[in-house]
Amino acid sequence: MTRNDIERYCEECDTKVAFMDGYDDCIEGLVERFGMEPVVCYDKAKIIAKLIRGGMSEEDALEWFNYNQIGAWIGNMTPCFIIKTYENLDSTETEQEELRGDCRGCGCGHPH
Repeated sequence: MTRNDIERYCEECDTKVAFMDGYDDCIEGLVERFGMEPVVCYDKAKIIAKLIRGGMSEEDALEWFNYNQIGAWIGNMTPCFIIKTYENLDSTETEQEELRGDCRGCGCGHPH
């Protein structure tokens, strides 16, 4: 689901959601909760990877995420964050490299 899909859905359903600027590529979709409006759901691993690709260390990226993103409560429209894999158990080294944006062999540092 893209930001445009969500905006179209919200227009049709007469509801509002909050987006994080600059993280449209990390959107997974909408989450519905009983008795509450839907919220935008982001992939935590994609956000962390984007912060790392932007020059942060993994430790700094996690600290930034915890304080400025998951810790930024803006009321009931606050986005949520999905954890799709547990890195130490579920992902292979290749998957971890892809999350970080590492190249698969040529050394350029860009995902292919």
